[in-house]
Amino acid sequence: KNALVNQYKKLLELDHVELEIQNEALEHIAEKAIARQIGARGLRTVLEQTMTRIMFQIPSDLSIKKVIITPECILGGEPTILRDPAHPRQPLTGR
Repeated sequence: KNALVNQYKKLLELDHVELEIQNEALEHIAEKAIARQIGARGLRTVLEQTMTRIMFQIPSDLSIKKVIITPECILGGEPTILRDPAHPRQPLTGR
């Protein structure tokens, strides 16, 4: 679990966004993987379903500072997103 979570944290750090995944959310991820009988690789699949929409939103919304993945988010809800419109992140450049 830690390696996968750390990978997502690093990916969001590239955009200067902090990622927090609550312990209860990790438990729900594991429960979903077990229920689907998809094993350890299923952990990535379940987390990807949640993270994909967030990762597409971050580059276009420079006010996002932190994303919190809650148990409700894993069950289909939206993550908690903390924004600071007064101090937007700098856009990434391709240089």
